[in-house]
Amino acid sequence: MNAKDEIITSLQAAQAELEKALGNLAQLPAFDTNRVQFAAHTLTNYLTVIAEGDNREAKRGDLV
Repeated sequence: MNAKDEIITSLQAAQAELEKALGNLAQLPAFDTNRVQFAAHTLTNYLTVIAEGDNREAKRGDLV
């Protein structure tokens, strides 16, 4: 096998891998903005509760 044949074989393998990757990409679920909004809302609630707890401890003097 000469250099040209090796290059052709490599390109064919790369093309097959690309087609496989694109097929896998097409099967991924679509981006769901509702899930992102829910996660952001949940994280905000968590951080609010944690911050409130820290504020209460600071007012009592528990934090240094």
